[in-house]
Amino acid sequence: MLWTKWPYWLRGGVIAAGLTIVSGLVIFSCGQIAPHFMEADISGESAGFACLPFAIISPLLPFEILTDTNPFFHSLFFESKWLFVLFSAAVWFIVGATIGALVKFYQSL
Repeated sequence: MLWTKWPYWLRGGVIAAGLTIVSGLVIFSCGQIAPHFMEADISGESAGFACLPFAIISPLLPFEILTDTNPFFHSLFFESKWLFVLFSAAVWFIVGATIGALVKFYQSL
């Protein structure tokens, strides 16, 4: 099935969830890659701000704030960062699908 044949709600959901998963991959791999490209500071720790731009423009940011402020979500996602990414992707899929459905609705008017 070609991309152009998909309904708008599915396109919106796939785009939103795909961006969320790619963002999660970039953020979590940045923590592994960044110390190799940056010099260590005096204490031997790598500089912590290398991945900050990726975290700020990420669709994971609202859920990161939610897990920091809400004890229920913090305990739910404390063990697995990939469960956190999948939950965020599912929510963003719903948001993207809703936006895609609204676009289709307004085009038909």
